[in-house]
Amino acid sequence: LAGPARGQPPLLALTLAAFACGLAGMLITVKGNFPINDLVMTWSPHAPPADWASLRDRWWAWHCARTVVTVACFGLLLAAALTANALPPI
Repeated sequence: LAGPARGQPPLLALTLAAFACGLAGMLITVKGNFPINDLVMTWSPHAPPADWASLRDRWWAWHCARTVVTVACFGLLLAAALTANALPPI
């Protein structure tokens, strides 16, 4: 979509915003959720640490943030596709 979006500012803006949201979702996953996942994998299921609930809450907050930007990415891509179909051909 980015190639044909040149010269069509609304389409380019939607495409770039979707890309930014997708990148943000990936960064949230890699920098927020994965380190917590890695830590949890070292725990014994029979003896979790005393602060496990606070770590769970941090993971959930990262997960919610990731969900918001991922849904925004999808919405922006949908809007870009609909905009591309509504614009006259180049």
